[in-house]
Amino acid sequence: MRSDDLIYGCHSALQKAIRRGDLNLARTAFDVMWAEKEHRNWMKWRLSILVIEEAWYFTGELAQFLKLKSDTEEDWRKFIYRLCLIPKNKDADALWGLSSIAVERTPLLDEVARWKERIGDGDPSLIADELFEWLVDGEKLTDYEKDAIRVAKRRVGMGGMLGDKQQCIVAMILIAQHGLQQERVKKAEVEGLKRWKGGKPKTVNLPWYVFDFHTALGKMARSIFLKRKAKDFGNIDEDGFSKIWFHLESGFVPKDLIAESQAFWPAWREAELTGLPVKLWEKGMKKEIQSIVNWCIERRS
Repeated sequence: MRSDDLIYGCHSALQKAIRRGDLNLARTAFDVMWAEKEHRNWMKWRLSILVIEEAWYFTGELAQFLKLKSDTEEDWRKFIYRLCLIPKNKDADALWGLSSIAVERTPLLDEVARWKERIGDGDPSLIADELFEWLVDGEKLTDYEKDAIRVAKRRVGMGGMLGDKQQCIVAMILIAQHGLQQERVKKAEVEGLKRWKGGKPKTVNLPWYVFDFHTALGKMARSIFLKRKAKDFGNIDEDGFSKIWFHLESGFVPKDLIAESQAFWPAWREAELTGLPVKLWEKGMKKEIQSIVNWCIERRS
């Protein structure tokens, strides 16, 4: 495998490891990135989004970790492993889009929609400070919760994709409305550790699914699929194929790792997949893209 495919595959693999609770894959990705300062710094910069997107309720623990200002490999590895083991709640990723869809309304959806309307087509960082002040003044929050909201607010201004910033805005609202109970978080960590049966994490080969359409290999594979194989699956278009690939493989979370508190992600997933031939994924589409990804890896090596 080419060195650049390996390193950027590890960028993707880290998030897949977190979603799937796979400490072996997490160790593999972490080791590769920590070895190079550029990619180590990327991982540190990316960490807040990994928490907010995959388990927003862990943001209080993130705030406490960041306060340590640690630069040691052991501390960063331990936090990544903790994030892998806990149940996943992707509501911060779902609520922004879901708030504009005709679903049963809730106070939380309405609140997200209100701030979303305030932003319009602008950058979420324009309202982050105002939202923070409004939430902190208007709610009876603990210091643990305030620190978590502050971390999300600060991350909005640190760059990244628009969707990353939107998730941070949603996380701020989620934390203020639902609160964070550190005791429950600690309990979830203990249960997650019991769930892991793999022993001491070990280095593994990168699985094909880490090379999704956020990587050069994945983009290459998607292009080949759409040109040569889409006709075999109802001439599926790029947007539809990308949604199926993401929701059924890249964004996959095992059932036993889905937090009971997750309330909005299933509705968003259903909305994203409505009208798409999802059954075809297991009836040949997955096998085709897996084969193409593996061919691309060999071709580029």
